Amino acid sequence: GALLVGSPGTGKTLLAKAEQVDNYLGMPGLSGKQMMERFTQHARDAGAVLRKGRAGNVMPFGGRFMVNLDGDILETGAVVLACGVSKAKPVPGEAELLGRGVSYCATCDAEFYTGQKVAVIGCGDQAVEESEFISKFATDVEIISRHTDGRMSCNAVAAEQVKENPKININFGVTCTEVYGEDEVEGIVLKDVTTGEEKKMPCQGVFFFTGMDPNTDFLGEQPFLNEKGWIVTDGDNMSTNVPGVYAAGDVRQKFLRQVAT
Repeated sequence: GALLVGSPGTGKTLLAKAEQVDNYLGMPGLSGKQMMERFTQHARDAGAVLRKGRAGNVMPFGGRFMVNLDGDILETGAVVLACGVSKAKPVPGEAELLGRGVSYCATCDAEFYTGQKVAVIGCGDQAVEESEFISKFATDVEIISRHTDGRMSCNAVAAEQVKENPKININFGVTCTEVYGEDEVEGIVLKDVTTGEEKKMPCQGVFFFTGMDPNTDFLGEQPFLNEKGWIVTDGDNMSTNVPGVYAAGDVRQKFLRQVAT
């Protein structure tokens, strides 16, 4: 048999916190939690046995693998690692308003902000490319960059394109320290990195592209992990360079991270 090592728990995944997902084929309009419940039930119907617990390292043993699950040693012929990612260092209000104005996926949520003002936190390749996409719907896209010298962390071509977009404005030398709002996002607090002065920026949506961390610390050192902890697969059958170990979902080294990938 095979052992699937999943994320920390249904209620803790980024998908489970999404208020509405409209671009997953066959399941329009469901919340992330509802989608997770359907996925879980489908797995049970197919014969999967679900156990909750904290998995330890994956240890090869005599052509098979041993996984420590809260003190119980599970033996299996193959392991599928689908342990997901975690958002790095959330600011106050970010987690509380996730799905109610806070998002990590422009492809999923940009259309919700048609005709509105949106803030994009970050200035790397993903942030800039997603800002271009968001600008197709929002009337005002405000990129937040901590750099004080007017440079961007993205590639030069993307930087020039975004600077020429009349719907996009780049705010240099500031960081987002808070997302505020009652039932939904009403704006963000910006802090000047030089003076420390803070000011509010009203907006209806906030997209964070400041990085995700793979949930692979529990694996220790493994030959299938790259230097940043992402799992490297061949891209076709999701196999790693260790026979019998596979990976699926956002924990893999790849560019696009969505429910369908």
